Amino acid sequence: MKWLLILWLLSTGSFATDYLKEAFDVTTCNGPTGAPNEPCFWYYKVKKTTPAKKLVIFFSGGEMRCDENFNGLPGNRQFIRGYDLALSRYADDGYIAVCAGLFKSSQGAWIELGAIISPYVHYSQRMDVLVKAITDTLFKRGLWDGENLLLSGVSHGATAPVIAMARTSVDWKGSSKTAACFFDGIYSAVEQDRYWWQNQQTCGDLRDQGICKRYLSTSSCEYPIPITGDVADDTLSDVTGGNFKIKDWKLIECGSALARACPPLLTGDVVPKEPIEALCTALQNNGASCVLDPLPYLSHATCASDNQGVDKCRLWFNSKISK
Repeated sequence: MKWLLILWLLSTGSFATDYLKEAFDVTTCNGPTGAPNEPCFWYYKVKKTTPAKKLVIFFSGGEMRCDENFNGLPGNRQFIRGYDLALSRYADDGYIAVCAGLFKSSQGAWIELGAIISPYVHYSQRMDVLVKAITDTLFKRGLWDGENLLLSGVSHGATAPVIAMARTSVDWKGSSKTAACFFDGIYSAVEQDRYWWQNQQTCGDLRDQGICKRYLSTSSCEYPIPITGDVADDTLSDVTGGNFKIKDWKLIECGSALARACPPLLTGDVVPKEPIEALCTALQNNGASCVLDPLPYLSHATCASDNQGVDKCRLWFNSKISK
């Protein structure tokens, strides 16, 4: 029976590895202050049937890694399933699948846990350069027909692009259908500050970096954080669907049924679900649509690369373009 199963898998291509792959650095990425020469990066994976009609751009979390397997943020010994396996699932479904990161450094946006950390809104220009480099390159090479674009990402990769879309005039689109499906983004700096403050025992160090260093350039700070312009920009409580050019959304919160657990063990709930729910409600006002599709029992570190998470975005977008 085992040999029959193996023969069947081989005959159906389930063990196939015939992917085209190529990696790129984007040296024209600029800033933020402190990282003017740090390139963005991306790579694609696609089956050898091109040009693809569907493109997914998946933005890496704060570890800025796209490997098949990686160990998470600095100091984290936990084994985490990497994004490359998620790209394969998209590629097997006819997508050209891209993983992208804002910083090429092996320690990403968390270099030494915060040496170049900045408010998310400050990454907007860098994000725009990266997305345009991806779409322009794939279209000019004939690897993507330009029609259908899905934007996705987790954590940092679900935060920086959404804030860029909300606060600036970036315009990322396919000629036929564009949609967004993001996992566990931070959409309220104010609520994130409260959440980490209430969990000082496990989240205190992360608050020092993700709140105090990000917004005040200090190693620690009093609670609550003062509402500066950057804090306000990174808190999307004032937006509606009219702020976004993309009108089809799915937002996925991760880990809300798990214990609160911050680095180095990203095994539980790291981001509060309420701002995610509030943004989805706000998107439904003034012309956009949004679906909440939670994964409360999958952790912040694993939900976007787990097949269940991948399929929540993949199958949803397939349904959008089949109409």
